[in-house]
Amino acid sequence: MSKAIIKAVKKDFETDTYYLLFNKEKIFLFNQKHRNGAFDYFKGGRSLSEALKPNKRDAGLRRVSDKLPMYIKYIEKEYEIKVMR
Repeated sequence: MSKAIIKAVKKDFETDTYYLLFNKEKIFLFNQKHRNGAFDYFKGGRSLSEALKPNKRDAGLRRVSDKLPMYIKYIEKEYEIKVMR
């Protein structure tokens, strides 16, 4: 199974875009209001296992961690791939 990476890209001043990098594909997940902590954590890319670990101190990171399973399940159906075990 390929390694899944979650990466944030700054869309504009107020919005960050989150992508799933999987099998050499860049797949759009969602947009979220810019949060420094979440953007800084994900801008270099994080493994899916790291991304799913909730951070109790940073609300922005918690929001991303909470959203990921739902969006990844949708991507798995849409692209007919298996990302989460």
